[in-house]
Amino acid sequence: AEASGIDLNKTVLELISNPMEALTTIQVENKRSSAFCMFHPKKGRLVRIPATCPFSWVAKYVASARPGDVLGAGKNSVETIAVCTLAAADEGECRNRINSLIVWFEAETHWESETQQGDAQ
Repeated sequence: AEASGIDLNKTVLELISNPMEALTTIQVENKRSSAFCMFHPKKGRLVRIPATCPFSWVAKYVASARPGDVLGAGKNSVETIAVCTLAAADEGECRNRINSLIVWFEAETHWESETQQGDAQ
């Protein structure tokens, strides 16, 4: 709801009371796009992960992993080290923002491989 601009509680009530009118209103008013992004673990020790996201168009960002965590490569699509929701004016802008977010996250997140961990000991 934060990124899409839709008040879910209000929309559900409108759908119950007058479904056809509510659906027409949603289609006309909601011209924004949004996306939910998940960042997956890599095998190794997490050295650095952003605690916050600098982009104003990111409605919510949560990092669940912490520096020092030793992780394996994700085994399924729900294993994440961070998630975020972003908003955009349209699908094209949404895709560009997803790409910018990926580039930023990859640049700001650092991993130490198992080989590097062994060398440090």
